Amino acid sequence: MFLQHQRLVLHPGTMCIAGVFGGQESGVSAATKSIFLESAYFSPDFVRKSSQFHGLKTDASFRFERGTDPNMPVNALLKATKLIVEVAGGVVSSEVSDVYPNPIKDFKVETSYSYIDRLIGKKLGNALIKEILTGLNITIESEKEDELKLSVPSYKVDVQRPADIVEEVLRIYGYDNIELSDRLSAAYLADFPEKDKDKLQKLIGSMLAGSGFNEILTNSMTKSVYSGFLGIADKSVEVLNKLSEDLGVMRQSLLFSGLEILNYNINRRQKDLKLFEFGKVYSKEEGKYKEGNRLALFVTGSIQAESWNAQTEEADYFYLNTIVHKVLQKLNSGDAQQQKVELNYLSNGVNYIKNNKVIASVGKVQDKALKLTDIKQSVYYAEFDADALLKAYKNNIQFQELNKYPEVRRDLSLVLDKTITFEQIKSLALKQEKKLITDINIFDVYEGKNLGENKKAYAVSFTLQDFEQTLTDKVIDITMQKLMSIFEKELGAVIRK
Repeated sequence: MFLQHQRLVLHPGTMCIAGVFGGQESGVSAATKSIFLESAYFSPDFVRKSSQFHGLKTDASFRFERGTDPNMPVNALLKATKLIVEVAGGVVSSEVSDVYPNPIKDFKVETSYSYIDRLIGKKLGNALIKEILTGLNITIESEKEDELKLSVPSYKVDVQRPADIVEEVLRIYGYDNIELSDRLSAAYLADFPEKDKDKLQKLIGSMLAGSGFNEILTNSMTKSVYSGFLGIADKSVEVLNKLSEDLGVMRQSLLFSGLEILNYNINRRQKDLKLFEFGKVYSKEEGKYKEGNRLALFVTGSIQAESWNAQTEEADYFYLNTIVHKVLQKLNSGDAQQQKVELNYLSNGVNYIKNNKVIASVGKVQDKALKLTDIKQSVYYAEFDADALLKAYKNNIQFQELNKYPEVRRDLSLVLDKTITFEQIKSLALKQEKKLITDINIFDVYEGKNLGENKKAYAVSFTLQDFEQTLTDKVIDITMQKLMSIFEKELGAVIRK
C-alpha cells in the first residue's frame, strides 16, 4: 500500500495517519479479542511530508521516511502471525491477502572499475571489487572492459547511484586501509581560531581524568519538574512531540541529569564517584531560544579507594573547590573573585566572578534536590559557564626570568568574625601591597569557646619577594605592619602575637 497524499486532512472517521501515527479506535487494548493485521510499504517521500505537515515525529515515521524493503510486508505479516499464535495462543481466521499492483524491482546502477578506484583513491583490483559486490548480494548483470551493469536488491534503499556503490565497496574494504598520499595538502580560507573550543575541552578533560574523574554523557531532554524546582520553569524549552513526561523539556542545568547517573551507580553499590560532563543547556527568554555550553563536576563518597597504606577520606567541599581552582588556572582564570551565594539547589555555595560575570558555582547539593533523584548520601557539585571561560581565555603565555632574590615568609594569626572569608583577607592584602606579596595561604582554622561567640582564628602565611633587590628586615616589618593595621581597621581583626 502506498501513501498517496501530501497533506492529509483528518476527519472523525480517520483510523490513522499511514506510516506515521496509529489511531485510538483501531488500537489494541486489554479488551481486544480479534485483530486484523496489516503490513504495508509506504512511500518515504510522502511519509516525510505527512510527518512534517502534522508535526509528528514517531518511531514509525522515523523508519518509513528513511525507506524500508518494499518486498518485506508479506514476510513480516507471516512472522507477526506466527508470534501471536505461539505466544498468545491466537487462531488464524483467514488467508493472507497481498495487494501489490506495481511491484518495485531491483535498482539498476551503471558504474566502472576506474570510477570506483578514482573515488576511493586506491586501485583495489577488479577481482576484489567483484568479490565484495557479490558478497553484498549485488548482482553483476553484465561486464565489459571497464563497465559494470549492476542489479541492487530492493532492500538496499540507500544504494541507487554509482557513488553509493563505491561507499558499499569502501565500507567492506575498510576506510583505515586507504593510505594517505605523501602529497596530501589542503588550503584554508581563514586562519585557525585563536581559541579552539574542542582543544580546550580536551585539555580540561585530560586534566580531570588525571585527577580520577570519569566523563559522562547524558540526555539533553529531562523532566519538567527539575525546571520547576530550580524556579525557572517559565524559561523552559518544551518538546512539542515528547515521547514521555520524563523527556518533556530541554535541560537548563547539568545538575539533575548527572544526579540520575549518580543514583544509578549508587544503587549498584558504586558509591565513590567523581564525574564530569561537557554539555549544552537550553532556555527561552523573551520569545528567543538560547543555547549554552557548560562543564559540570560531581563528587560523592570517598576521594580514593580504600587501601592499606592510605587513610580513606570522604569527599567534601574543599576537595571539589581545589579541582575548580585547577580548572580555572588551566584556563587562565585563576584570578576570578569569589562570592558567597545561597541557591535553592546548593548550600554554602560560592560563585566565581570574572569580568562581572559568574563563570562557575560550587557547593554542596541541597538535600531537597537529592530527594528528587532518591540519593541518600552527600553530593558536591560545580558548574562552569564554558562559553564565558572560553571568552575570557587568553592564549598568550608570558615568561619571565627566575627571580635571583630570595623570598621571605611571614605568618599572622587573625581572630575574626565567622562571617569574614579568606577571600576578603586575600583581596584586602593584595590591595594594600600587591608588589611584594607573591602568595597568600591559609594553613589553619580554629574555632573554640575561648575565642568568643561567633569568632574564628585564621593562620595565614604571606610570601614576600622583591624582583629588584634582597628584602631587608625593615621593609618586611613595614609591610607586615601595614597589613596588620588594615586588617584591624577594615575587618575588625585581633592579631594574636
